[in-house]
Amino acid sequence: MRPAEWKPGQKQSLAPGGFGAPESPQLYSESLACFENRWYTEKMFNLSRSIPRVLSIGAGLNASSITLMKEPLDLLSAEGAVEHRFALSGQARRTDIGWCDLCVFLQTQENIDVRVLNAVQAAGKKAVFLADDDYLNIPPGHMKTPHFEYPHRRRNYLRFLQRCDLVLTTTGRLAGAFGGYAARPVYVFETLPVPDLYYAAPPRWSEDGVFRFLYAASAFNYRHLMDIAAPAIVRVMEEYGPKVHFIFMGGDFPLGPPERRTVLGGRMPYYEFLEKFAAVTADAALAPLDRSEYSLGKSDLKYREYGPRGLAGIYSDTPVYAQSVRHGQTGLLAADGEDDWHAAMARLIDNPAQARAMGLAARRQLEAGCTLRAFADLWRDKIIGPALTGDFAPAPLRPEEKKGGQADLRRPAAFELARRRSQIWRRIRTFWYDAFYLDRNRAVVALKKFLRRLFVV
Repeated sequence: MRPAEWKPGQKQSLAPGGFGAPESPQLYSESLACFENRWYTEKMFNLSRSIPRVLSIGAGLNASSITLMKEPLDLLSAEGAVEHRFALSGQARRTDIGWCDLCVFLQTQENIDVRVLNAVQAAGKKAVFLADDDYLNIPPGHMKTPHFEYPHRRRNYLRFLQRCDLVLTTTGRLAGAFGGYAARPVYVFETLPVPDLYYAAPPRWSEDGVFRFLYAASAFNYRHLMDIAAPAIVRVMEEYGPKVHFIFMGGDFPLGPPERRTVLGGRMPYYEFLEKFAAVTADAALAPLDRSEYSLGKSDLKYREYGPRGLAGIYSDTPVYAQSVRHGQTGLLAADGEDDWHAAMARLIDNPAQARAMGLAARRQLEAGCTLRAFADLWRDKIIGPALTGDFAPAPLRPEEKKGGQADLRRPAAFELARRRSQIWRRIRTFWYDAFYLDRNRAVVALKKFLRRLFVV
């Protein structure tokens, strides 16, 4: 029972004669019981604060960490729905872990990240793992293959899948692949965000009679372009001459006449990529993709990048794009052959009005639901709340999504020597992280044990 003088936000003295003290002993005892119950709730269950605190940790400021995690949570934080802090991998402090209610990890696989997970769970906080790539099934020859051939990264990736309270992913195929390892439900995002910068300006089509194709991707994915679409691109350059031009962002394309192609920088921060991409003048775009298990687990990111800019995309005819792109209406689907890609590009070059109509149709389709606002609401209603309360039910997977690839966890012998050579550096790095961010006493014990093994025969 609250005294009449008490107002929300003011401190109340329960001692007789204090501010807002009840006049009778009965009212005093009732107020004391209310105070004890509120203290117990705050101390044991931490339910008095209605705004959840979310700490997100990303491997870097790349496309995934910004669009999938940082921007939607920052939007909710600006609106007062959550309190959000973002930290790069290895930079989360002990005070951040004590501050948060929920910790979200994105594509983390280093030993330092596992130690942060240990600290989060030791503090009784909830942990969520967000994975938008199938790092357990990287094909041979991929640029990320050497990175994940080190056994500790694959082991740590599995630790996050098995130990986190909730696993988030972007496609049903990834959910099927991770389902055999995750101890908790795997949630598939119902919608994926598109940066608002793409919607802010109208499409920038060519007005000088030259039809321009755009290909924007990281250097990791340029092998798809070289293996699938490169012969058709060179053939179109030679056939149409000055009537066509190709723009490449994120990597180099060394084939074809130099005057028919433009390269806009190499690797760049994602914020810089967003600004340059939104300012590019183009009429259509290319999105080749191979059929490896790793690639089939990807989302339709290129469609969500090209569509809002009003670009008619030519996409590989794989399940990744076939579920989103309506062939002939919002884009074109092409098989892996040179003739198929050549025919698709020729169709758009010969019919620029049809290409613009496809681009506008894709833009309208994405504006209906693939916005940052919709994705932020999804985080608030279906991820943060259920993750804190444990009331979560994942959507059922389709039969073809349950056939996700199984990870080969055998340790490659060729990298065993490299693992041993890097062991000393990783232990020293772990010691400094414990010493300055987590537990100094544990760091001293670990250092003594390491020095004893190093100098005592």
